[in-house]
Amino acid sequence: MTKERKIGRVNWYGGYNNKTRRENNYGFLKTIDGDSIYVHESELLCPPSKLFSGQWVTFNLTAEERGPTASAVNLTVDESNVSAILDFLKLKEINISVRLQLCFKLSLDMNKPWFPLIKDIIEEYELSSTPENIFFPKSWCDIEPDSPIYQILPKKIREDRFNKEYKKVEPSIVTLSSEVTHVLREYKSMSPQDKDLALMWARSDAPYENAKMLSARAAELITIEFLSELQVKVTDVAKHQISGESNLWQTHDLCMNSNSPIDVKNARCTINGNTFVEYTIKRFKKDHLNQDVSIFGVLSPYLKLEDFSRDTVKPNQPIKILGLTTYDLVKSLQLEFTKRALTVDFGESTKWPIWIFNNNLMWFPNQTEAISKFSNFTGFFGHDNWFPRETNLIPALVISGTKLPAYYDKQLANWQKWFIKKIIEKSQNGELTLPWLYLFTFQHFIEAITNISSAEKKQYKPNGYYKLLFYSERNNLFSQLSTAHRPASLVDPLCIIWKLISTLDEIWQNRYSTNLTNIRRFYLKGEGLLSGYDNNNNKISIIAYCGGYISGKGKCGNSPLIIGKNVTCEVCKMLVCDKCGYCCERCKNLKALNNW
Repeated sequence: MTKERKIGRVNWYGGYNNKTRRENNYGFLKTIDGDSIYVHESELLCPPSKLFSGQWVTFNLTAEERGPTASAVNLTVDESNVSAILDFLKLKEINISVRLQLCFKLSLDMNKPWFPLIKDIIEEYELSSTPENIFFPKSWCDIEPDSPIYQILPKKIREDRFNKEYKKVEPSIVTLSSEVTHVLREYKSMSPQDKDLALMWARSDAPYENAKMLSARAAELITIEFLSELQVKVTDVAKHQISGESNLWQTHDLCMNSNSPIDVKNARCTINGNTFVEYTIKRFKKDHLNQDVSIFGVLSPYLKLEDFSRDTVKPNQPIKILGLTTYDLVKSLQLEFTKRALTVDFGESTKWPIWIFNNNLMWFPNQTEAISKFSNFTGFFGHDNWFPRETNLIPALVISGTKLPAYYDKQLANWQKWFIKKIIEKSQNGELTLPWLYLFTFQHFIEAITNISSAEKKQYKPNGYYKLLFYSERNNLFSQLSTAHRPASLVDPLCIIWKLISTLDEIWQNRYSTNLTNIRRFYLKGEGLLSGYDNNNNKISIIAYCGGYISGKGKCGNSPLIIGKNVTCEVCKMLVCDKCGYCCERCKNLKALNNW
């Protein structure tokens, strides 16, 4: 009599026997070769209830005179004989999920001779059309992502681990994707001295002029409050104009930490918009020590003089802190982005665009902490172990300076990969700012519009920027409300990047009907006006804003005016405002003469 460890499946076992009128305590197994093997309850190492038809079992085969019988019968997944397990793992006839569970009995060690076999079985399991849901052992689930073995683990283990760790970092994603409310401020009551100072600045007694100056002083006070909350020591230099303490007020309004002069520039929302399109900066000044004076941008709601006479000023919108800009920043941007078909020309203009300001994320401790935690998360999982999330995490990867994981990289077109790679490089150098991102996106679009054929072959579309820069894409109903203020996780109180992409997409869709394919030279002026020249050197207005005035109310400010969407004036070739009908002063005067 000889014994040999075998594997097979239960043909049948137990059941009620009508002849004996009791439950059978025996049954038959079937080997891979199709042989029938008798098995008795006395030879079972597992509960009889586990032996349902089709169940995989291992056993010792005993050749007896009355026929082959099975002894030491156990569930295959409970087999402990290493030699037998290795033999069984090689049998393709055995269900892949059974063979995978047999692997659990072996140590998952790269130095063991059976490691390649386990790796092959895991790969086969992953490729099976309907992989069964298996309860994986704790020893496998506890393998760290930085282990060389981690990458070969079944996808289910790696995905569960990713989701588990993601829950820990999810609050940081919420922080990085939510509007930074610290830059949204409420009006504070002004002292009589503050009001007197503001009215000293007024060029006339006109209510409009007085309201404008009161709003400017309010912006300075809000800036002081904002910076003080960031643990910055701020000196209110502007009030020295009344106190006579110094003449520093002639070059700047505030001083940070005793040595950084700041001039606060306030703009008010226009009649036909919740934002503004230009800032009047007559010149970038230097203080008494010949230091450059930084410009601090603030956007205020449109208020009338009577609003300031109330005890509490409560406009419909908050004051928005737009951040800092400097002379060096402006010049460096002009130099960097003036190339090939695009000329960025701030020139000597006194009007500057709203996107020239930047709120540094380093100002906000909760933001830097969130970036740090997310960076640790990305380091934990590396490049190849990412899995789908409802939230698009590319903006968080950008701000943390992390190379795109394979999961995101394979979703992108080649033009998107190049675009986001450049932004990540800028972030890694600590140089990613809102003005830079605005101009980089703008320049990338110009490159596409001047190379239409190549861009179309690459499936370029401006709306492809949304996926790269925002936590939710444009087709998400809550995108603009929830994440439009955080392009690439930067602080954008006015959603200017979101609006820019929308504008560029509109231009792209009308590229043929507006003959933009004929333009070879583009000019972006300081106040944000884009124009171009065609092959016949005809100037074409492409993006503009309304510079007209509405009687008794102030500037119209409708923005943006877009070629293809707005009518082009036949006389001056400027875009016509769809709100007030303004195109330029010359045409306005001509219309007035004709009406007269």
